[in-house]
Amino acid sequence: MKTKIVYKDFQINTVPLETIILDESGKQESCILLDDVNEKRWKIVFKVYQALKITTMDCANLNFFKGGDFDDACFVDGESHSVFRKFIMEVEDSKWIKELKAILKKSDPSADFMDKARHFLLPLYDNVIEIIAWNLELEEMK
Repeated sequence: MKTKIVYKDFQINTVPLETIILDESGKQESCILLDDVNEKRWKIVFKVYQALKITTMDCANLNFFKGGDFDDACFVDGESHSVFRKFIMEVEDSKWIKELKAILKKSDPSADFMDKARHFLLPLYDNVIEIIAWNLELEEMK
């Protein structure tokens, strides 16, 4: 899996204290509240989502090493090793989206809403959150 950074100026705190809110508005929107590296609280709103996956970090099948699943900009070379920085990521050429499209095609061959789908990935402290949605908005909370 290859990923790219969605917002290069937004770095997730090492302990983001996330809260996940599923479809609170009834508009097929979900959001995640979390802290950035400056300890500001943010709301990430995923608009028109199709799927959500939460996996504990210990069970996530991700390569957190340079040259692995993450954009090289996620790594800062330290004195003895690379330090991983957390960003909102987008999975390129997502296998998960392809799987969902295949399922949808069997049940409704004319449906095209998955054509707008994007696969977002947030590597947080204890959890990895993956969500398939059309788009996301980042809002600073006051």
